[in-house]
Amino acid sequence: AARGDRIFEKTTAPKFKAYLVADAKRLTGLPGGVGGNLMKPEFAFGPFKDYITEGKMPSEAELPELQRKWDDVVTVAELMSTNGVVELVDVGFAAAKKDEGQGAKDAKRDKPNKKRGPAKSNDRKNEQSTASHSYVFTFTAKPPAFINVLNALESCERFITVDDFTF
Repeated sequence: AARGDRIFEKTTAPKFKAYLVADAKRLTGLPGGVGGNLMKPEFAFGPFKDYITEGKMPSEAELPELQRKWDDVVTVAELMSTNGVVELVDVGFAAAKKDEGQGAKDAKRDKPNKKRGPAKSNDRKNEQSTASHSYVFTFTAKPPAFINVLNALESCERFITVDDFTF
């Protein structure tokens, strides 16, 4: 799963913003079915809209996570373009889901055991929340393109899963 991990160079907020704006312009020109492009010229890039069109500057603390999320969005947008998607309509960050069954297991695991002593802290849940991100992509595609996108997501070098999809 780690094969497709990426390492990002440390950057500054102004450099990241300039890169983001230039890359967004490149992405809007990807091949698709909206006048030959994947997106409408005014496509806002969902959660990145503030940085691309509104003039907001990201904080230095946000940069590593924003770099990672932007790379994920770019990867999926490029994948959609190369697999026949007509239009990328919207992109957003999905709300984090809590696994209630896992919480009960962790509570049991964290109880001290008289024979073993106190339970060790289970930091894997924290690592998971920072290492995994969920997105919602809304796009228009004909059935063969939809299947191509799913197959491409499955075979992508990045570890990508599809949690849910709706027609």
